[in-house]
Amino acid sequence: MVADIVVSKGRLGVASVAVAALAALVAGCGSEPAQGFRPTPEAAPASTAAASPSTAASPSAAPAAGPAFPSDFKVVYQAETPQPKAAKAVKDFGDFWNAWWYSISTEGKDKRYLDYVASGSAVYGTDLFDRVVSGWKAENVRPTGVVRVHDLHTLSVSAKSVTLVGCGDESKAGTKNLTTGKVSWTFGKQKTSRYKIRVIMVPGSEGLWRVRAYQPVSVTSSSGGECR
Repeated sequence: MVADIVVSKGRLGVASVAVAALAALVAGCGSEPAQGFRPTPEAAPASTAAASPSTAASPSAAPAAGPAFPSDFKVVYQAETPQPKAAKAVKDFGDFWNAWWYSISTEGKDKRYLDYVASGSAVYGTDLFDRVVSGWKAENVRPTGVVRVHDLHTLSVSAKSVTLVGCGDESKAGTKNLTTGKVSWTFGKQKTSRYKIRVIMVPGSEGLWRVRAYQPVSVTSSSGGECR
């Protein structure tokens, strides 16, 4: 069964992509990035940063060089120590997560997240992730605040795939209008703002592991309750 895509005023939330089914994904196999994707925060005057209603988004530690997230937006990736055979897959999913949100926060100007999406499925192609990016762009907004993956752990490992399970949390995230600068926190108050995620990673060329399937399950579902 093809997963439902839910659109809220033209903008697609990460957990809105699927609730009922495991969505297999397709993309062209790009070359492996020279280093893991770790955007740095932009330097900006304090007066330009949006204030969160409960937790301000402080810039995360990052390498000195590389692309920059907006200074008022933070992406957190927290994984348990993986099994040795799964360590690269866990790292590469984290790189994908950073690269995808970087594209969302820059109006889709950077497409390197596609390097981390596997080929082989006829269900969505790159459309699944692209629709999330283009949905934010169409709304003329970008994320602000904090988005997190936490409690990510390895469910199964084989030579052909690694299955990861964890929690996504957008409850501290909002939107910033790119024209007016106005910030709204309604994005993080949706029922799908906290969710369980199940990810299947498969090996690709040059040692890079890629996302083969991605399934977010809302915490309103009984199977997602452990991520409350």
